[in-house]
Parts: sequence; C-alpha cells; structure tokens
Amino acid sequence: MKTRMVYTLLSLFSPLLVAGQTTHISGRVVDAGHNPVPYANIYIVNSVEGTSSDDDGNFRFETLSTGVKQLAVSMIGYEDYLLEEDVAKMHALTIMLKEIPLHLDEVVVQVGSFIIKGTSSIENKGSVDVATTAGSEGDLFKALTLLPGAQATGTDGRLLIRGGNSSESQTYIDDMHVLSPYGATSPHQQARS
Repeated sequence: MKTRMVYTLLSLFSPLLVAGQTTHISGRVVDAGHNPVPYANIYIVNSVEGTSSDDDGNFRFETLSTGVKQLAVSMIGYEDYLLEEDVAKMHALTIMLKEIPLHLDEVVVQVGSFIIKGTSSIENKGSVDVATTAGSEGDLFKALTLLPGAQATGTDGRLLIRGGNSSESQTYIDDMHVLSPYGATSPHQQARS
C-alpha cells in the first residue's frame, strides 16, 4: 500500500519537476544607435531552440538547456554575435549588433535575341483517319477538334490551336485553303448573319 502511495505521489509531482527545468531566455537586439533590429535570428548553438526578434527587437523563448551554452544572434547586414554564458543568466539581455556594409558587384543587363526553329506543326489527316478517329463519327470538323491542343470557337468552324487566335490556324482540304468550313464569309468582309 505504501509503495502504491509513493508511485502515485511521484507521478503527480514529476510534471512539476520537469516544468521547473525550463529556462526563459529573453532580451532585445539593437544596433549601434540603439535602434531595434527586427527579425534577427537568435538561437542556442548546436540545438534547435531559438526564435526571431519582433518589430521592436525584443525576443523571448524557452529552453531545456542548462549550464554554459553559446547564444548566437545573426542578421543580414550585421556581424554575427556570439555570447557564451550560463543559460540561467540569459535574461533581460541587450545585444548590440555591429553593422557591416554590404558591397554588391555591379549588374550588367544586356538585350539578346533568339530564333525559334521548327515551330510549324502540320497534321495530315486522310479520309480513313477521319472515319476511324474515335469520337469524330466521320465528321471532319469533329476530327479536327480532337487533335491535341485544338478546340472549336463555336459554330463558325474556326479552330483555336494551343490557345492562339483562330486567324493563326489554317485549314486545307484537298490542298485548298478553307477560310470558314461552315460559313460562306471571308474574314474582314461584311456579311449578314
């Protein structure tokens, strides 16, 4: 009975013992003019514990680390800062970062040109191909709309190829250019509809 009581008491107090081992690390990151340095990285070296400073340069995080550790602070445009101290004493720190000038090499932008060759894609369909194309039901226009990248623009019989304009694609039947397979009008010519 006594051992049961001891185990019960230990299980009740063990979370309190573990919670007592966390240490809060806090402080403020500033520059040489005592202006806050927002979004600086603050972390314990060789661990995953750390945080970033807020808009006012303040930071605070909990750690399970104990003893003497290295606290690192880094930010673009500033020298890295390293503090080696007992974790229990790392509270209400004021960390002053030294600014380093950033030297950028000049950038030269040049205009170039390139030539695309082989952009013409011709698809030949014979009468047997039209008749045997799945979904075309022997209809020439349906067979053309089933080609990869082709879609119909409506009832006028024009095709859009790969999202282009219908005037960019040409239809030939028996080596004759067909302006509008289902209409009697030519482009840029007035007609009644």
